[in-house]
Amino acid sequence: MCGARRKRARAHLPAGTIRSALRTGIRYARNNPHLARNADPRRGLFLFASAYWALLPLVARNQIAAGPEIYGLLLGAIGAGAVAGALMLPWLKARLGPDRVVAAGTVGTAVALVLFGLARNTASAWRRA
Repeated sequence: MCGARRKRARAHLPAGTIRSALRTGIRYARNNPHLARNADPRRGLFLFASAYWALLPLVARNQIAAGPEIYGLLLGAIGAGAVAGALMLPWLKARLGPDRVVAAGTVGTAVALVLFGLARNTASAWRRA
């Protein structure tokens, strides 16, 4: 019986497009003062963090003259760092507070990207991942 109710409830929902849903989400985020206040500092972090994915193949191929194996290892190092950071996050938030954690993450990511830009061999790139 529960499944039949779900089907009826879904049939009454209006059809929407992905664009409409995105506009609604952006409008909600813009007009929610708590969400907007917390999202502003994090934009800097995501700006730098997204550069990792775009630049890492170039670092692996052009700067350290390596192939897909090293690229995969560098991606794995970034993933291991992400897991370690996630495990340390509660401890860091308790010690530094959420705003300082975001600031430290932004600065750390920017420094790591500069060091990636300076990497010329596999070992130095691996240490920075």
